[in-house]
Amino acid sequence: MKFYQQAGHMALGNRLRRLGEHFASDAKQVFALYDVAIDTRWFPVFFMLSETESSAITELAKAVGQSHPAVSQVVREMQKQQIVESKKSPEDGRIHQVALTPKGKAIAQRLSLQCQDADHVMQALLQEAGTDLWAALQAVEEVLEQQSYFERMKAQRKTRENTQVTVTAYEPQHQAAFRDLNLEWIEQYFEVETDDRAILDDPQAYIIDPGGYIALAFDGQQVIGCCALIPTPAPEHSNSNQNHQSTSFELSKMAVTEQAKGKGVGYRLGKHILEHAKKLGAMRVHLVSHHRLEPALALYKKLGFKRSVGQPSPCARCNVQMEHDLKNINSL
Repeated sequence: MKFYQQAGHMALGNRLRRLGEHFASDAKQVFALYDVAIDTRWFPVFFMLSETESSAITELAKAVGQSHPAVSQVVREMQKQQIVESKKSPEDGRIHQVALTPKGKAIAQRLSLQCQDADHVMQALLQEAGTDLWAALQAVEEVLEQQSYFERMKAQRKTRENTQVTVTAYEPQHQAAFRDLNLEWIEQYFEVETDDRAILDDPQAYIIDPGGYIALAFDGQQVIGCCALIPTPAPEHSNSNQNHQSTSFELSKMAVTEQAKGKGVGYRLGKHILEHAKKLGAMRVHLVSHHRLEPALALYKKLGFKRSVGQPSPCARCNVQMEHDLKNINSL
């Protein structure tokens, strides 16, 4: 079909469903051919009961890979047709054992012949098709047990989005984006302080000119994140373009727009900043944060920062201090 040719592997679920519907459609005729008077939906549970004297619903659900309520519903339907019966277990009265009735056992004998023929037909079908589909399906199911299709799709989406994100150095035309990104998260959790506005309104003078650096994350042409590297102790405000040397820097002004969170943008920014700090000859990078910002603290820990104790920050919203030792190149 044209759809499967154009859609390719992403339509595997649809194609398997179509194949299943084909077998399900023929199965009704096959059951009638062998005089097996059961609903095709009952087959997994009925088959397992035909292989044992009795079984609890929990055991049946595990054996056929269906939920307990779904199997309970099938059992109730078969009970109405007097195909199965349910009795309390002599060992534990809370457990009901399900077993085939004489009527059910008679059907099971006919089903046994049907299953023998079906096994031969399926083996011949797969041989004719030139593929061991059964083994392939088992392999796919085992792999999906390790990581679900949904989790794999989430990981792939994140990988694709990461490749679309670029991290580059700040340019003066990005001042408004840098300011707005930081105001967005500060106003969400705290109050904007006087020093915040001074730095955000003129990052060139307060961060770049003293020897610092600002990284911006882009998704296409849109700025979606930022992070700054500020030399410490920070030199006094100056309009000169002199680049002050420093072996210690503060990671500051990290922000990611709400729509881009969860895509690894913060980690890429942080790693970029630390690598740039090493290029500048930095021996250490420290930061201050707040205990309420748990996602941010987890990110800093992932980047290699550790809790530290230093001079209290004059910033009212900073009660956590962390430090990254850059002397060991493996720490990045």
